[in-house]
Amino acid sequence: MLEKIIFRNHINEEIQFGEGGLYLNNNDLHSYGWDYISRNDKISFFTRTIVEKVLPIRVKCDSRNAGYQLMNDLMEKADKDILSKEPGKLIVGDYYLNCYLSQNTKESYDLQNGIFYAELTVITDQPSWVKETTQKFDPGSGGSGQNLDFPFDFPYDFASPSYSTQIQNGFSDSEFKLIIYGEVTDPAITIGGHAYQITGHVDDNEYLVIDSREKTITLVEEDGTRVNWFSKRNRANYIFQKIPSGTSDVLWSGEFTFDVTLFEERSEPKWT
Repeated sequence: MLEKIIFRNHINEEIQFGEGGLYLNNNDLHSYGWDYISRNDKISFFTRTIVEKVLPIRVKCDSRNAGYQLMNDLMEKADKDILSKEPGKLIVGDYYLNCYLSQNTKESYDLQNGIFYAELTVITDQPSWVKETTQKFDPGSGGSGQNLDFPFDFPYDFASPSYSTQIQNGFSDSEFKLIIYGEVTDPAITIGGHAYQITGHVDDNEYLVIDSREKTITLVEEDGTRVNWFSKRNRANYIFQKIPSGTSDVLWSGEFTFDVTLFEERSEPKWT
């Protein structure tokens, strides 16, 4: 099977497999496994460490020089990640794997005709395939309500009117990136009954980034200056709580606009 796949290094230079003389043969990208830890013959938990995968490739160009150029281009784009210790992305459909192309082993080649058979080794310490989905929320995207009454307490009050809508997630809880746009003071959002709140003022032309994967909270000022706002989180509720799977209610005051990017993680890229 010849499969069209993209490798994109950390500075967004791309290598296209499946066209331009570079083809990918049968591979193990859709294979996966979990390690486990056991005590007293009982599984305690599952884990995954560094994973390697092999990509058999075929290069077929019209000339020797074209084959040389393609192989040189492949090495240089892959090595830029290695030398900077910044992973690139292997992209299959809507999903990507953060990884490095760590080896390029030549199996055989016909230099005169620009033909190479080789194996690329993909290595990653983040062995989940990720799909990013962004949903924008503004007062026009939800319905308004008056004096909303909830069967549980929040560490703040919703001023009337309040706005509600929903967010759709995949089959498992997801990491997220939340971007809140100013102007707003003490922005608060609940997703699936969990409160995400910051105490502080975000000016017009500023925005606030809450990143659950990096465990960071950053104010980006109008001139691009980035300020650490980790200390301004509401400690009553864990601000990096994953977004629940399925459909969740989203509630906020309606005084500001925000985006939620979900990072759906899978053991293999979704079959489509």
